[in-house]
Amino acid sequence: MDMVLEPSCLEWWGGWHVVWWTVGHDVLELVASTLALLAVRTSAPRLPRGPVVAALVVVLALTPAADATRGGKVTVPDWEECHGAVRQGYSEEDWRFLCEARDSLMDEPGTRMPDGRLFAYGRHLCRLVEKGGRLPDARNGDEFDVARALPANCPALARVNERNQAELKREEEEYYARRRAECAALPRHKPRTKPVRQATTHMSVEFYALDTSEEGFDGGVSEELGSGDEVMVAVPGNLAFHTLTEMGLLCVTGESYRRRPPVETEGWDVVAEIGYRSPTGVLEISDGSRALPDLAVGGPGHYRVRVHQRELGVDHDREEPQASEEWLIMVYPGREKEPRTYVKGR
Repeated sequence: MDMVLEPSCLEWWGGWHVVWWTVGHDVLELVASTLALLAVRTSAPRLPRGPVVAALVVVLALTPAADATRGGKVTVPDWEECHGAVRQGYSEEDWRFLCEARDSLMDEPGTRMPDGRLFAYGRHLCRLVEKGGRLPDARNGDEFDVARALPANCPALARVNERNQAELKREEEEYYARRRAECAALPRHKPRTKPVRQATTHMSVEFYALDTSEEGFDGGVSEELGSGDEVMVAVPGNLAFHTLTEMGLLCVTGESYRRRPPVETEGWDVVAEIGYRSPTGVLEISDGSRALPDLAVGGPGHYRVRVHQRELGVDHDREEPQASEEWLIMVYPGREKEPRTYVKGR
């Protein structure tokens, strides 16, 4: 009866063919259950048929009628409307909320939440935020989607979100400060010849690779690292380094020179270098979030990139991530293209 009186119910079920397939199985099970009950039935006083039938009719009549209250006006603004002037009859806040909620719900025609119910539920959630200082956990997808749109017309939730974002930013800054301090606590490299530039930062890597590229050049050269025998691969504008561990944090020191520095191998698990051409003359080795300063001191041209790597002891009982590798990267002008390995740790 719900599907007859409220067409959207049929769409929720998946259409007549799904309903027919489902009901067909249910009918067979119902017949078997009925026969089993009849087989073991014992005589008992009969219930008055009139009141039972009346109650059943009331339930069948009222349930679809209650479901039908789901109906109502459904406004679905298009992209241009949502990014233009507010439609007449709506406040700025309600219109933005409606646009964001419709976009978030990703609902299909026939199953959309009517405007009245949508606004009422939004107001209900906003009252909960004003009362408790936070948005209650969503119990289903629709609640989650409406909650995402809610800041548009709920100042209380907007304030909560701003406070949460400020707290997350503070925690992130404290986390990165601890990582910087961790890297700074390592013994500082003492170059045998004076570099033009020297800097240290922390980086994060995953899947055994750090892929870095100059502006305007796509990454992806890390795919050529292959089985892992290569320490580095390079194409103009793009460098990739093979890491010692699958994922983790690195303490990376970068140094740039005007001529070839002495080779240092003591204490390092891997030392290798490769030829590299810098098309832009700005080589900032980066993990996408943090970067060393420009190491191509001679501008556009040919360079040699030498990397030193070693694993660091990690306390696996500590919950917070810690640096698992230390790197030293030296960059100096040079036209030689062939890679060289001084210490092979793989």
